[in-house]
Amino acid sequence: MTQTSRLGTVFDRKNETLIFTGKPFAPDAGKLDTFIADQTFSLASLRGNLGGYNHLYLPMGQHLRKMNLRVSVDGLCTQGCANYLFLSGKAKERTPGGVLGFTYGFSSFDDTELLKEIEESGFSPKWGAVYLENFRKSRVQELAFLYDVGVKRELLDDARRMVLAYEKQQSILDIPSVDRIFWVPTSPELGCYGVTDLTDDFSLKPEEQKNLLDSGIYVFATKDVKIKPEAVTSCVK
Repeated sequence: MTQTSRLGTVFDRKNETLIFTGKPFAPDAGKLDTFIADQTFSLASLRGNLGGYNHLYLPMGQHLRKMNLRVSVDGLCTQGCANYLFLSGKAKERTPGGVLGFTYGFSSFDDTELLKEIEESGFSPKWGAVYLENFRKSRVQELAFLYDVGVKRELLDDARRMVLAYEKQQSILDIPSVDRIFWVPTSPELGCYGVTDLTDDFSLKPEEQKNLLDSGIYVFATKDVKIKPEAVTSCVK
């Protein structure tokens, strides 16, 4: 028997599995507590979560952390899914075809960059101030979350630098434009940032890369970046 919500979450009572798919909705993200109340879970299955929505995935990751679940990457898990749902797991698994991709986090941007973005976006002074304040709060929450799970913030900083480097390279090499680009660290790279309890190899497979590119999504490994950014840490091998 399953239960579903517009959040795209399914609970399989028999297997005690909480499945995350699709894109979360702002009104639903705060309802996760109610949705899973009085249920027993041992595993969170992450599948088909394409990027974005850091502000919605962060509180879900905080809650999953308290539940002390295993997490399994069973499909595409990128950005907010990777940053928070995946990192929340007490043990981290991957099934064939599961791809974990990072781009950036709240802590990847300082106030100078935010103020520039606000100016270029044409926000009114009122909404610009609201945006800045909300972003700052999320940044603090993200850093607290990373500290709690024992992961270095440099994972998200390096991810942003790698994606920017690849986007620049993409233009130079005339690679067809794609909708989203995500960096897929190897298991040793993840371990260097403090991502522990990896029970499977998370390295990107060539067939996974090709299949996603055919769908307009480009995932890349460190070896695919011809000129490594100088600012990345030694974890990027």
